[in-house]
Parts: sequence; C-alpha cells; structure tokens
Amino acid sequence: MAERLDSDGLWRVWRQMVRAMTVHGLVWDSLFGRSAWTQWGVDYVSGLRRNRSSRKVAEIVRALAPADQRRLHALAAINHRRLESVARWSGVAFLTVPASTALVLNQLAPEVLDRLDWDAGDVFFAGVGVAWIGWIMMAAWRARQMVVVTELTMIELDLLPDAGEAEGAEALIEAPVGA
Repeated sequence: MAERLDSDGLWRVWRQMVRAMTVHGLVWDSLFGRSAWTQWGVDYVSGLRRNRSSRKVAEIVRALAPADQRRLHALAAINHRRLESVARWSGVAFLTVPASTALVLNQLAPEVLDRLDWDAGDVFFAGVGVAWIGWIMMAAWRARQMVVVTELTMIELDLLPDAGEAEGAEALIEAPVGA
C-alpha cells in the first residue's frame, strides 16, 4: 500500500495531474482522442477511460493511498467549481453584458450604433475577449474531466463510499442543471 502524502507531496501529485490534462490537450482529445470517436450512443464513460490523458491521470490516482485519492478528488472538485465560476462570470462580463447593451442601444438609439467605427484594434480586442471565453470554458470542461476520471478510478478500485455509508464522506460531483 502506498504511503500517505504530506502536503507538499499532495501538491506535487496535483501538478502531475494538471500536466496530464492540459487545456490545449483537450483540443487534441476532442478531435482525435478515443473518447471523441465513441460518443455516438449513451456510453460517454468508456471512451474517456481510453484517452491517453485519462489513462495518465488514472495511473497517478491508482498509485496513491485511498485517503490521498480522496484528497486529490477533493482538490479536483474545488478546482472544477472555481473554473466553472470563472467561466460563468467571464461569459456574463464579456459576452452577455456587451451583447445586451448593444441590443438595447439598437432598440432605443440605433443611431449610436450606426456611428460606431470599428477599426482593426477594436476587432482584435473583441476577438481576444471571445478567445478568452473559449479558453476558460475549455479549462472548466477539462477541470470537470479531471474530477470524473478521478471518480472513475476510485470506482474501479471500489473506494467510493456506498450511499449513506459514511456521514461526511465526499459526495460525487453534482451534475449540471439539465443533466
């Protein structure tokens, strides 16, 4: 059995996990990863397990003591919640508010929008904002994958508590609204 990690050791393992599941790697996995080609039915779990990045994270998790696996899962869940929040507020700040303002202006004072003269710098600035939102949304997606792969590995190792088994046990990540 693996020895328990101290705080520094846990953070070293976390950094290994983060390096295994990068945001730019998500683009590759989305187009060419095994999970991308298995998402035609209702089983979106089996393909995820076959991705190279998922297998690497599973190796990292398997090498840990059960208590450290739970600690790593908790870190992944906190990371996911933070990125999800950043993605939502970035979307509101950089997309929803400007688009809503433009629509209101179009209805109330269309001449204001007609007088706007967008130069290349303005288009570049808007493009950077849209790219930022896309990057943050992909990071939130990847953070969720880190949680899910950690959970899948813990399920395979029979390390998740049964429903109602232990009071205060970590709950699995909650599904998003509409899931």
